[in-house]
This record gives sequence, structure tokens and C-alpha cells, in this order.
Amino acid sequence: LSVTITGLPSRQAANVTVTSATGSTQTVTASTTLSVASGVYTIAGQTVTVAGEIYTPVPNEQLEQVLPESLSTAVVEYKKQTIARIEFLSDSSVVLTGANKTYQLSARYIDNTGAIIPNALIQWSSSDMTTVSVDSTGKVTSLKTLGSADITASYQGVEAVANIIIGQLDTNTRLI
Repeated sequence: LSVTITGLPSRQAANVTVTSATGSTQTVTASTTLSVASGVYTIAGQTVTVAGEIYTPVPNEQLEQVLPESLSTAVVEYKKQTIARIEFLSDSSVVLTGANKTYQLSARYIDNTGAIIPNALIQWSSSDMTTVSVDSTGKVTSLKTLGSADITASYQGVEAVANIIIGQLDTNTRLI
């Protein structure tokens, strides 16, 4: 079974496990050819961090069938993880009814491979901290009885914006 590893900086060790149907495993850190019996093997790559940069294997898991007297090849391509977009999990347009009201914003970060980036260092900011404040967790607080502010979630230069409006609603008000 030939395991080819690409995409990592030169001389950087990969973290790939080859597992047989019987459960025996071999760890692969560089492109190599393994001497294995016929059968189906699971090739699973793990994330590798190099100088603070995260490299994700694509695919992170694959199956390869090794037939008698033949060579099968599995390719594990590592891609440097970069943020592609930010998605709000909470509402991104919120009306707060008066001062000292709170709302918890939450967002997730999707990388260039389509994977969610866990534990991303989220930066939250308000376009008007005198009207709507935001803390490091994304919790917004209205500071006035009327007004609005944009709350920006950012990570590695990518941004998404939520709009927070403060106002008093009466029984004849309809939100559209």
C-alpha cells in the first residue's frame, strides 16, 4: 500500500494512521510504501500544526482496498487551514426593547475545506459602543432606549455583521 502525503512544508511530519480490517495500525509521517496483506484499509489523517498554522488532511479519512499482487495508492493532501466565511448561529438582526437588554450572538467559522474551525479566537466589536456594547463572548447589551449599532465578528481578516436595533414597540407595531 503506497501512502502519498502532499501539502505540508518540507520535512514536516504528517500524522496519518493506516488501520487494517483486523484493527492493527501503522502510523505514517511521510510518503511511504507499506508491506501489507490483501484487504481493506482505513487511512486517517490528523490535523498538523506547523509554526502556529493548521494543516487539515483532505480527505481526513478514506478506504483503500489492497488486492493480491498489486499496489494500491492512497493520497492524503494537507491544506493550510484558512478561514473562508463566518456564519451566525444566532439571529443576525435583533431588536432590543430598551436600555440594559442583552442578547447572546454566536458564530462559527468555516475554513477553505468546508470544515468548522473549533475554538477560533473570535474578535467582537461594536460600531457604536455608546449605544450597544459587546463583550469578548459576543454578548451584546443595549445602553440607550433608542438607536442601533452593527456588531462585527471577525477572524483572520474575514468579517460578518449583525445589526442590533434598540426601540420601544407598541401593540400596533409590526416587524416585517
